[in-house]
Formats: sequence, structure tokens, C-alpha cells
Amino acid sequence: MVPSPPVALGGSVNPAQKIAVEAGVRHALQKLAREMSEAEKARAALAGAGATGAGLAAVRPAKERITGRMKLFHGTTPEAAQRIRAEGLRPASATGAKGITEEVLGKEIASKPLVYMHPSKLTAKTYQEQAKALAEGGWEGVQARRAEAAVDPLGTLLAKPKGVVEAQLPYTEYAKKFRANPETGGSVLGSLRKGIDPISHIDLAHRTKTIEGGVSPQHIVGGKGFQRLGKREVINYAKKHPGRFASGIGLGLGGAAALGYGGKKLFDVARAEKG
Repeated sequence: MVPSPPVALGGSVNPAQKIAVEAGVRHALQKLAREMSEAEKARAALAGAGATGAGLAAVRPAKERITGRMKLFHGTTPEAAQRIRAEGLRPASATGAKGITEEVLGKEIASKPLVYMHPSKLTAKTYQEQAKALAEGGWEGVQARRAEAAVDPLGTLLAKPKGVVEAQLPYTEYAKKFRANPETGGSVLGSLRKGIDPISHIDLAHRTKTIEGGVSPQHIVGGKGFQRLGKREVINYAKKHPGRFASGIGLGLGGAAALGYGGKKLFDVARAEKG
């Protein structure tokens, strides 16, 4: 069977055929325009979300570099959290408490005058849940809690942070107290020898803060005599650490620009959807 030649829009084509073909062309063009519009909106939304995320990621470290205050969290039992707010965060070697550190790292490392904090509240909630499990069911309880968290991570996410303590540490005072985390092997290779994967090594070595001597209640939010950030503290910090302060200003401006761009992109998408 020989296929029919395409219909032309002129010559002997009757008006009905011509109208039908033109309507089909218009419909195809309109569909293509809609698809292109949806793709453009998707690209704009993706760009907006990406820029907003980048801006938010820059804002927190910028704030810490500008103010000189580091926001960190510690997860423990609710009862221990109350003591920390009253007495400060003290090493287990000073309190005699047996915690996750001793169970995981042994008595030798647990006897060192060190405390551990993390910039992520969610990570602190993970340690809170493990500390509660240790108090209630020993090491077997911790292992069971870890298995539950692997199956149902929302449990930790939705847990109330009754055992999470927030600290705001002045960089000038605490920078000299930071120590290498003894849980790692000192390097990625060393951690691998201890059974720690590279992702966990980065978190333990670079994000987890290991502080010698503990944290004063004056720097624990809700603690006894908590010292709020003041203008004089920021001025003194900027004088002592001008490079770090300046880098925070630059990071903050970059983050604000990314947030502005991302916000506009998302607003444009929302307006187009509404229209």
C-alpha cells in the first residue's frame, strides 16, 4: 500500500480539510508551548531551591564567624541534661558517669578530660536516644536502639529533644581547648583500620567538637548565669580574629545574595502557577 502524500494548505484542499489541519497544528504548538513552560518552571524551581539551600548553608557559618559564637549540641538523658544546665558539661572522668564514650572507646579514652559536642541538633538527638537506651537496657539496649533507628529513622527525627543541650561557645575562649577526636584513627586510613568508614571519619574528625576540660554553664543555653552575646564581645572578637571576622562578612554577603536569587526564582514559579 502506497502512503498518501501529505495534505498541503493550499491548491485544491477543501475548506473543511484546511480548518482541520490548521486546528491540529495550533493544538500541537500549544501543547509544545505548555511542555516548554512546565520545563522552564521546573528548571527555575530547581535553581531557586539550589540557590536557597546554598544561601542557608552559608548563613550559619557566616554568623558564627561574624559573632564569634559557635552553636553546638550535646545529647544525653533528660536527667543529665538538667545537671549540665546547672553545673556545665563536665568530662565523665570528673563526674564518674559511665556513658556511651566508655562503652564504645573503652575506659582509657573515657578517662581523658574531654567532652563531645556536634553542630547538628539531629545528631545530638541520636546520642540522646542512645544514652536513654544505655540507661534503661545497657549496651544491648543501645544496639537494639541503633537497629531500630536504621529501620525507622523518623523515630529519632520526631523524638522530643529533652536530653539535648545547646551551647554557644565564644571562639576566642574555646578554640584553644579543641582537641583531636580520639575515636578516629587520626586519618582516613587510620579510621579504616578501626572499622570507621570515610564518611563517618569526616563527621567525627571535622564536625564533632572534642573539648578539653568541658563547657561552663555560662555558655549553656538555659544554664546557670548564661551569658548572652553582647556588642562588646563581638568587638573584642573582631579585634583578635580580624581574618576570621572578615571571612564571615564575605560569606554572609554571598549567602544573602544566594538567598535573594533563590527566593526570587521560587516566587516567580509560585506566581506562574497561580496565574
